[in-house]
Amino acid sequence: MREVIGQKAFDKVLLGYLTEMPSVSYTLRDLGSRLEAWLRAHPEFIASNERMALDMVRLEWADIEAFDAAEYPVLTQAELANLGEDPVFHLQPNLQLLDLAYPVDELLLTVRETEDPETDISSNVVMMDHSDSAPASSFLCQMAKRFFWLSIARKTSFISNG
Repeated sequence: MREVIGQKAFDKVLLGYLTEMPSVSYTLRDLGSRLEAWLRAHPEFIASNERMALDMVRLEWADIEAFDAAEYPVLTQAELANLGEDPVFHLQPNLQLLDLAYPVDELLLTVRETEDPETDISSNVVMMDHSDSAPASSFLCQMAKRFFWLSIARKTSFISNG
């Protein structure tokens, strides 16, 4: 989200959110679980790019949820052949479908590509130059509003348009 609203606005979001919504879990993993609702109640923090910022927050949270969600075993061809006449299938629990107004998945992938490959960090923290000159300005200027569905599933960081 920092790349959508800029570093100064992001710092204000962090301060406001953490002040009103401190962690209630033993792990920091759940810290962002209430961020979308909090931002909807405090749109002044993201007024410059409200829908795009909310789309990014939803994408980042869906990515976390997909990573940690359960996964059913994959059926083999032999198992599929023995299912019988009227089998019931279920989607993987880690599959999520988002309705988005902006291609924030492309922005997130671009941001992740600029991460320092030398760092050994296993988290969603992005290591970049966070000067506030313009939030991902060249990429954001090209982002046109277009409604679409995005599926998120855990499969070695698999993200695809649906």
